[in-house]
Amino acid sequence: MEMNSLASGAPPRLQYLGLSSNTLGSQNDVAHLTGRHWPQLVCLDLSDCGFQDQQALLNGLSTLPCLRTLLLEGNPFTLASSYPGLTVDSLPQLSCLDTSWISPEERHRFRGLAKMSDLAVDIASATVSVGRMTGIPDPRMTVDDKAPNFPVVSYRYFITYESLRHQTPAHSKINTETKFDARSVTEGQRSNENCEKQTSKQDSGILNSEKSSCGNTCAVLRHTTSKLSWSESMDFGDTQTHTVSALGDLKKFLNRGLRLSLEEEKVLSWPAASEEVPLTKANQPGKEKKGRREKESPVKSDFTKSKDKNKKSVPELVQDAPIRRILGSVHIPLQSLVRGGQQVKVLCDFGVLHTDSEVEATQTHQKDLGRKNKEDKKEDKETKGRQHNAASSKDKEKRALEVQDSITSQPVIVELIVELKKWQTASEAHHFLLPQTS
Repeated sequence: MEMNSLASGAPPRLQYLGLSSNTLGSQNDVAHLTGRHWPQLVCLDLSDCGFQDQQALLNGLSTLPCLRTLLLEGNPFTLASSYPGLTVDSLPQLSCLDTSWISPEERHRFRGLAKMSDLAVDIASATVSVGRMTGIPDPRMTVDDKAPNFPVVSYRYFITYESLRHQTPAHSKINTETKFDARSVTEGQRSNENCEKQTSKQDSGILNSEKSSCGNTCAVLRHTTSKLSWSESMDFGDTQTHTVSALGDLKKFLNRGLRLSLEEEKVLSWPAASEEVPLTKANQPGKEKKGRREKESPVKSDFTKSKDKNKKSVPELVQDAPIRRILGSVHIPLQSLVRGGQQVKVLCDFGVLHTDSEVEATQTHQKDLGRKNKEDKKEDKETKGRQHNAASSKDKEKRALEVQDSITSQPVIVELIVELKKWQTASEAHHFLLPQTS
């Protein structure tokens, strides 16, 4: 739609103008949204358009003398911390903004924002918090009691997700006293390619794992939380604040949604080459074991005693390169933040994770059933043998089921909060004043 042609033939007494979900947003479009073109306009709907320069748009809308109702949600600039405060203070004649009535108390809180000429208004601040995680099976359940002493296996778990890259433009520098997280990422190149909106569940409650398809994505960086050793409840306590100045890309990113990945890091540790501790118990020949039994016993005894004395003789371990694997991923819809919401708080459901012992127990159970069928066919005439094999198979099947029942079926749940920072009062904006230039 071209505002030029629309404004030239506009009825002078038009009171309602609906322009939502259009590709409007240029300076030329702003120039045709003034009182000279729409002197009687009372209600204007500009929701879900592409306006990014909030101050320029407000300067134009302030010339509409009869404007009382205004819809702006869905525009990139509404993601900024200054919205809706700056709009409320810049348009004193406005009664309703984005389907909400403007109260006198709200006007009082934002009084003075419009007069701050050195205010950085087109910057959004998003905070992502990854909290507690539960439901990870204990990796010690997979350890065989007859396994060799080495390698020593350790597991750590962490969460990764993508965040927008951005850089603060030169004309909108944030005051150096403003404190942002040290890991805040900056926005780089702007992507002019559209991301496909995701159809998903509501932004609250428990989310199920699902795949997201976004053809051409915006420029992003991957953030990794701290890596934690296993416990029944692991608290990442990871909070990152990301400042974004390219609000158009931020809108695309939120419409696409956030994908969280749960990853496992497995590390094998071996004794250093200089150590004389045997790597495995199975590598020694039978005769050698018998011949060395008396020699090995004192070594093991000394090693056991040394553990009680501050572990003075513990062998130095050398770690292999970490082995990483993705245990699961989940898609978090964030469209509600584009539609005026300020926070998405969810419990991310990664599903039930299966341990190696559970898989092995299932495979063993299936092999035993197959072996039982073959033995039954071969020994049809031997009743006692068939009964013995059936009883043995039933015992194995029972043990496999007991292993499966002992493994928790609790899904892996991770707490996540994504929040857009919004100024609640005019005093908060003083931290975002641009530095004075001489």
